[in-house]
Amino acid sequence: EKLVNARSASARIGLAKVLTEKGGDPTAIPPDALASITSLYEESIEISPRDFEAYFKIGELLELKDPKKAAAIYSKYPVDFDHPNNDDAFVAGEVVRLSMRGKDYVKCG
Repeated sequence: EKLVNARSASARIGLAKVLTEKGGDPTAIPPDALASITSLYEESIEISPRDFEAYFKIGELLELKDPKKAAAIYSKYPVDFDHPNNDDAFVAGEVVRLSMRGKDYVKCG
């Protein structure tokens, strides 16, 4: 009988946190390590789409190096329009803030 563990969002988030801390300064993480960490958070989001922590951590990690990508990841968060909570509001605010930082908007006037 073969035992297989179910895919776990929390395990991926935990590993990504450890790798981030191991890297020291988040702005100095080498590109290959950043890609691995980002991939772990993206897998976590795939497993558990409403797990806010994964969005927050990947957004925090990418906001200085790639604000457009951080905003794009936040924009995938499945907002519950019928019963919004603080996480839903935070994500909406982050999409706007990071879009402005990345100049990903159309100037009017």
